[in-house]
Amino acid sequence: MASTSQLQRDMFAEYVAEGMHPTDAYEKAGFVRNRSSASRMTKRPDVAAKIAELRAERRAARQANLPAPLPVPEALPLVPTCDDPQTVAEMGFNKVWLANAYQRIAAAAEDVGQFSASITALGRIQNLVEAEQKTEPERAPDAPRIDINSIADVLGKVADIIEVSKAPDRSTANAVTHSEQKALTAAENET
Repeated sequence: MASTSQLQRDMFAEYVAEGMHPTDAYEKAGFVRNRSSASRMTKRPDVAAKIAELRAERRAARQANLPAPLPVPEALPLVPTCDDPQTVAEMGFNKVWLANAYQRIAAAAEDVGQFSASITALGRIQNLVEAEQKTEPERAPDAPRIDINSIADVLGKVADIIEVSKAPDRSTANAVTHSEQKALTAAENET
């Protein structure tokens, strides 16, 4: 039969393998709370081996319940749209390329057990899909709406003003300039 201290060490190993902080696990296992003793306990060869064994068992159980891993798609090449790209779009980045990259990241992260990175990449793909499905761009609630009819009315009035300004003015068509008037007056005075 295992001694009390062996049972406490096994309980400590269980708690640490579950993710509990060693100091808390040390106290929960029945020892007097002591950070340095808890740290030393994690370094004992028998306890460290038990923690590693329990973690491996938990990891195997989680992986047994996982769906088949995501296939890693081939990387899409970036195809610049011009010789001297200045913007991200001109460099060839687009939604299709980003979705492909996120798929590759998710699959690679899942392969090495980095599930949070995989979930983040899949969330980014979801964001791309949701952005594409939106029919109206988001705007601030207090932002003014643009009324197309009002703009059309304004543009019609501007077009009328431009048209009127291009037409010759009948009241000034026969008018003479000031210098022409002076010349005519001088010519009349000479006669």
